[in-house]
Amino acid sequence: LGRWFAALLPVGYLLGVAGMGLALRETVLQTAHAFFATLALALLFLTAWLGRRLRLAIGREDLRQVHAYAAFVTIFLALAVAFLGMHLLP
Repeated sequence: LGRWFAALLPVGYLLGVAGMGLALRETVLQTAHAFFATLALALLFLTAWLGRRLRLAIGREDLRQVHAYAAFVTIFLALAVAFLGMHLLP
């Protein structure tokens, strides 16, 4: 499930940037939605990196806890970004 999320969130991010700039002719990356989406994307990459480290270093409980916390914050932030984007819809 994490791999699907890690693959589809960047696609949605790029489609959002393209949609704002090309389709809606709005300023790109100057809304709270864009700021928190960028933050969620950065946290997603951190979570993916930690997950990769976990696969290479089995038994590292400290990495597992940080990975789980980062994943929780990323998913919560992605949900908040979805709600922030509701008012941007035409």
